[in-house]
Amino acid sequence: MDEQDESPLRKFESSKMQLEWIVLVEDFPGKEFERLEVHHKHVEPRLNPETGVYKMGGRRENEDQRVASVIKADSAEAALEEVKLDPYYTQGIWDPSSIKIFPFICAIRNPGGYHVRKS
Repeated sequence: MDEQDESPLRKFESSKMQLEWIVLVEDFPGKEFERLEVHHKHVEPRLNPETGVYKMGGRRENEDQRVASVIKADSAEAALEEVKLDPYYTQGIWDPSSIKIFPFICAIRNPGGYHVRKS
């Protein structure tokens, strides 16, 4: 068996689980105005969880130019293809050289949102 067959990523991709990927990407500097112009095109298709591949997305607090998403896809390459369809990518707001994609296995998913723990 070669090394590639034993890698955690290979096992992850070949499992029967729904595959999800954490995608990190940064904006090019100085693209705030352009980001605002296409924001609705970026967000609207992702609002319906039944039709989209994005499970969640948002910016890091206090770091306006860094974005994190969780994408449902068969492979890291397929997740990258989804990123390339995003208006922020096609309009030159996201820096393609900054894209990082990691496999993600969700241990807990609360469909009802966050709950406040009562002490």
